[in-house]
Amino acid sequence: MQVNPLKLNKPLQIIGLMVGLSEAGFALLATFADIGKISTTFFWAFIALPFFVVGLFYIVLFFRPNNLYGPADFENQEHFLKLQGRVKEIENNPFIQFASLDEPAIRLFLSAYRDDEKSKEQKWNELVEKFSENILSNSLSRLIEINWLSKNKDYYSKTHEGEDAHKILKHFVYGRLG
Repeated sequence: MQVNPLKLNKPLQIIGLMVGLSEAGFALLATFADIGKISTTFFWAFIALPFFVVGLFYIVLFFRPNNLYGPADFENQEHFLKLQGRVKEIENNPFIQFASLDEPAIRLFLSAYRDDEKSKEQKWNELVEKFSENILSNSLSRLIEINWLSKNKDYYSKTHEGEDAHKILKHFVYGRLG
C-alpha cells in the first residue's frame, strides 16, 4: 500500500498548493523570458495574484469560516456536521426520528394516527395490556418530545408535525411495497 506524502485533504492546503504552483509558473516565465517582451498585464497579474487570493481568503474567513474545515479535520464526524449546521436537519428528519423510537413508541404512534376510531381504541387497549405503564409513559414522553403527539389534560392528541411525519412514512412504505 502506497502512502500519499502530500496528503492534500484540507481546503487551505489545496489553496496554498494552487497559489504556490501559479506563482512558481509566473516566476519561471519571468526568469526565462525576455524582460522587455513581458507585457505589463502579465507583470501586474504576477504581482496581483497573491493579493487577490489573500483577499478572497479573508472574505471566506469572515463570511464562511466553516468552509475552511473538512471532515478529516475532526475526530468525530458529528462535530463536523454540527459545525456545518446540518445536525438539526438530520435530527428533524422523520426517518431518523422514527428509527430512534422503541417498539412501544412506534406502536403508539401508529395507533394514534389510525383512521378508524374503533380500531384505534382497540389497538390502544392492546398496547396498554402488552406493555407496562412505565414503558408506555416513556414512549409517550418521547413522542411528545419530538412533537408527534401532544398531551391535553388526560388525553393525547395528534399534532401537525406528527401528521406530516405519518404521511411521509406512509407514502414511503407504500412506495416501497408498490
